[in-house]
Amino acid sequence: MYIDIRNPENAKLLQLVIPMLSVVAISHVFDGLQKTALGALYGLQDTCIPVRLGILSFLGVGLVSDYVLGFSVGLGGVELWVGYYLRPSFLLMHLVQRAAALSKISSHI
Repeated sequence: MYIDIRNPENAKLLQLVIPMLSVVAISHVFDGLQKTALGALYGLQDTCIPVRLGILSFLGVGLVSDYVLGFSVGLGGVELWVGYYLRPSFLLMHLVQRAAALSKISSHI
């Protein structure tokens, strides 16, 4: 879809879309790092805990933060996306901690 940014009719649309695209662009970094950490854990033969952490992050962090930021607080679309992308950030943090702990254990074996 092409949007002419010089057309004055699209000014409101651009005001809405540009902040959302900024959030999405930043969150893709965290999502890529989260997938890299997940791959490292798979390499360490750890699959059960990452799956549980993923479920917790999707249901516990993702849905709750989406609801609170997007609907209860009433901040709208950008905050809904921020809430959605808190999930990979939460999961990344815990997956990296898990990988660090497992790599310390496996280096001592």
